[in-house]
Amino acid sequence: MIRLNRISIEHSVYVLLVIMLLLMTFSDAECESSFSALGHGWMEGTSSARSAGMGQLGLTLPDTVCLNITNPAMWSGSATARLGLQGDVYRTYIDDNTGTDVSDQFGFTGIAMAIPIGKTFFGVSLSSFTRLNYKWESTDIAAGDWSSTKESFDGRGGLTLGNVGFSFPYGERWRFGISGRAILGKTEQSWRIDFPDIASNNATRAFSDRYVGGGVSLSCHWNNQQNWSAGAMLISPISVFVERQELVKSEYTVLFDSTWDVDNNYELPIGIAFGLAKRISRDKFGAEVSWYGWDMVEEPTLLTKDFANALKISTGWEHSPEYQPYYPLWEKLTWRGGLYMQQHYSKGNTDHQALNYAMTFGFGLPYNDGKSRVDAAFEFGLRGSKDDDGAAERYAGITLSINHSDLWFVQRRKQH
Repeated sequence: MIRLNRISIEHSVYVLLVIMLLLMTFSDAECESSFSALGHGWMEGTSSARSAGMGQLGLTLPDTVCLNITNPAMWSGSATARLGLQGDVYRTYIDDNTGTDVSDQFGFTGIAMAIPIGKTFFGVSLSSFTRLNYKWESTDIAAGDWSSTKESFDGRGGLTLGNVGFSFPYGERWRFGISGRAILGKTEQSWRIDFPDIASNNATRAFSDRYVGGGVSLSCHWNNQQNWSAGAMLISPISVFVERQELVKSEYTVLFDSTWDVDNNYELPIGIAFGLAKRISRDKFGAEVSWYGWDMVEEPTLLTKDFANALKISTGWEHSPEYQPYYPLWEKLTWRGGLYMQQHYSKGNTDHQALNYAMTFGFGLPYNDGKSRVDAAFEFGLRGSKDDDGAAERYAGITLSINHSDLWFVQRRKQH
């Protein structure tokens, strides 16, 4: 009876958390970041809540429970079908030349599924690559007998990263993965100015962009009997084709409405990552370095900033206790911590490349006899400098993910 009650409670918690993540599908953000150089949001790269809790570490520490939503072909877990869901909540304090503002952002950020086929794992995923959702207004100072004019800025949408791939073992120490990557998305941005005294002078200019592109990624992982492990990944460049619709109109008349393919499309650069980790008893320590060649890509025509190669350095730690179903809750928790430093992919007005520093920590709670897990991560960071980059940001965030696995088909056969 105790066993049945425990299973019932665990499944109820799982269902509740899934509902919470699905409700976060309706993402929201206010006040576009000053470091959104591409015009459609800060590049997101969190592969899992486990990784987020370890300073964005994850390449060198393969996990048998948590899926990588940005590259499911890196997974090397147990031979059961697995489903992963992820969402996050962030608050950012922005300090720039126009003053201080607050941006709140939350949303459902990814879903992944892995299916075993012998010793090979087939995986598919969708994850948030960028998010854009801002809205603000500004009022000009009235002159003479004229009323103040009002400007409105609005933006929403973003890019989604899709992956389809597989991973396979080679010998006892190696595992390789290959994944096809697709960039899809749509963004809408508009500017409007209102003249209270002469409504016919009101004007609106709006852009609607659709994006599509594709590439591949290759990954490998190695470990030896002395508890050392290493991982590497290569991401190909992606040419993202853009179809733009532009609308310009006054209060009563459409002045311009046209759709065309943007001649100078966006490009996403080649990426290279490498990491090394060591396991000591029940603790794991690791460090990773990743590099993205932004300086080699073609810049969008409308972009006023210069791209620059971006480096990211991560270091993290994880403590995994021995799992026993009858242990108290606090003795089942996996604890994590980490730090990372990341260069922004464009230069500011002073030709300076902004830096992002962050401290992270998190925990994981296993359930379903240790085959499934809920992970949470907390991040506190600083981005940019007001003197060097024109803006400084302080942010805090929470990432939550659920990874569920079960032998449904085996159980069904046993019942018959």
